Amino acid sequence: MAIPEIVQLALGLTRLTVPLSRGEQPWRVLCASPEVISFVRRVAAEDPPGRWDADLTPREQIAGLFRRFIVGAELFLGTEFHIMRPDKDAIWELKTPDFRFFGWFTAIDEFVMLRVDWADRIKEH
Repeated sequence: MAIPEIVQLALGLTRLTVPLSRGEQPWRVLCASPEVISFVRRVAAEDPPGRWDADLTPREQIAGLFRRFIVGAELFLGTEFHIMRPDKDAIWELKTPDFRFFGWFTAIDEFVMLRVDWADRIKEH
């Protein structure tokens, strides 16, 4: 079931948008907690170096993942998303080489990100 607007407001969730090319329309919905928004803004502002040998900067990784998700592009199991707890209320992670975004699908094509961290910290702990 999709998250009603009143629940989004109560949890402080923000619906993310991305610039679209001519003729594109958003296909999926991506929402984020205040923690995720703050983290992404910090990465965008500071543009830190990547912690893994990736072709894209951390800022480009996040922008690319969010864009691919929202426009409905195919995401690849294992490298871009992964189920953490497979059951009715499954927890998923959206992934880039440097980041892990944790949340759940509230409906088909609607993902809510509640937590985020650097991939190396996740792997270490």
